[in-house]
Amino acid sequence: MHDVIVLEPANTASWLAAWQAEDARQTLPSGLLAALQELPTGIHRITIEPGLIYLTLCHMPWADALQELQCSAHEWHIPNAWLAHASAHMFKALGVLSQWGAQLHLGDAPADPAPPEWQAWMRQAGWDDSLQYTPAWKSPAPITTAQRCAVIGAGLSGAAIAQALALRGWSVTVLEQAAHLGAGASGLPAGLVVPYVSADDNPRARLTRAGVRWMLQQLRQHLPDSHQTWGHSGVQERDVHTEHSRWHSQAAWVHPQAIVRQWLETPGISLHYNASVARIERVDGAWHLWHANGDLLCHAEHVVLAHACAAAQLLQTQGDSLALPADVQERVSGMQAVHGTMSWGHHHTAAHDNWPPYPVNGHGSFISQVHYQGQTAWMAGSTFETDTQLHRPDKRIAPLAEQHRANWQRLQALLPSVASDLAEAFETGSVQHWSATRCTSQDRLPLVGALYDDMRQGLWLVSAMGARGISLSALAAEWIAAQLHHEPWPLERSLVRSMDVRRPRRKRGGRMPLTDSANKQ
Repeated sequence: MHDVIVLEPANTASWLAAWQAEDARQTLPSGLLAALQELPTGIHRITIEPGLIYLTLCHMPWADALQELQCSAHEWHIPNAWLAHASAHMFKALGVLSQWGAQLHLGDAPADPAPPEWQAWMRQAGWDDSLQYTPAWKSPAPITTAQRCAVIGAGLSGAAIAQALALRGWSVTVLEQAAHLGAGASGLPAGLVVPYVSADDNPRARLTRAGVRWMLQQLRQHLPDSHQTWGHSGVQERDVHTEHSRWHSQAAWVHPQAIVRQWLETPGISLHYNASVARIERVDGAWHLWHANGDLLCHAEHVVLAHACAAAQLLQTQGDSLALPADVQERVSGMQAVHGTMSWGHHHTAAHDNWPPYPVNGHGSFISQVHYQGQTAWMAGSTFETDTQLHRPDKRIAPLAEQHRANWQRLQALLPSVASDLAEAFETGSVQHWSATRCTSQDRLPLVGALYDDMRQGLWLVSAMGARGISLSALAAEWIAAQLHHEPWPLERSLVRSMDVRRPRRKRGGRMPLTDSANKQ
């Protein structure tokens, strides 16, 4: 069940007070009220009971909500505050967001019949005299039933979409080409769930902010905050040029594979290793997926390509047979592999008494203490080197020693005292490494969505997360699942366009200068 509430920012305090007066905290997830008190403008998905009850909160003026919300409502309760601004446009907008047969309730309490002018507006918009949405130009939407889906790739993106669909009753087959989890970029020993900030609050910044909030909910639901798998530590962002800093309270560190495993344990998911997909073909309304040796791996009504740059290879190899739209082909051809190496070591490699107890980023990143391979470890990284050879995801462009040196130099600018403590470890070669290849798009925004105009064709892409896969994968999965089930979208329509694989080209924005942090030092 999905409830949608439009909450104007000016009314947030009174709305929260009403919740508290009714002792509603007993029915809300832990920490939700505190999170609502600092909620930014936008659309936010909030889990009340995983797989069963969700709240989509539109924290914006109601007129903006009618433009940014995407849903197929079956019932509307319109408060008196909205009716003070009733117009033909409002009733038409409500119809666009409604399914056939939706019921409209006007005002906070039973009242006299709507004024004649309103009745005329409603009839023109498709609302009948009983305030039901029954327009002659619209038919009842077909009921979406759970189907079969094949997901290629068992990393963050693949596991997230598999879980989102399995919670909705789907039968999901996950095909992983490696012999184990964590063989790709999602095998990162530890990463940050932290928003990106830009001077103009560009789509990349807004997307990561929304993605971080949804990912934090996922972590709270699935993993204990035990400092073994993740920690809601907050992250300090430092500008090495201005020496200013910003504190992100809604941020965390996480072992990505911990949440991947939890997602893949959702009932309804079957995971298969050594399952490299060489060819896909649509036959009689279902996709057939074939191994390179000619074996049929599985067949399903929907397929999600979530295996990073290998998805681009598969689509380009079968370009003619798939007949993808030209704009999609252009986007896919622009996908680029980027190699990254993280440097790390156990705490016995250096003195660490004065290291910050929370992660720091801004010029590279540093996580001072995480549980890894049975001991407490530090991690610094990571490099970001373009790799044009997509067929060699393990290729290192620079020698490993140079990559370690690059990480240490970034650390020297970010945290000079920490870099000094670790100088000997780097010089003697006692520092260890983790390397993988990430996938990006030309505009550094994700590529997510249906690859055909008609999503019933059932071919989807979730890729090009770059270095933000931990923050964006769960949000991308929730958006795809919402489309398939005609549910409210988990973020604004204008923001969705920024990650849609069919989006128009956009100029990139700049970063925002940091200001001194007064929240955490």
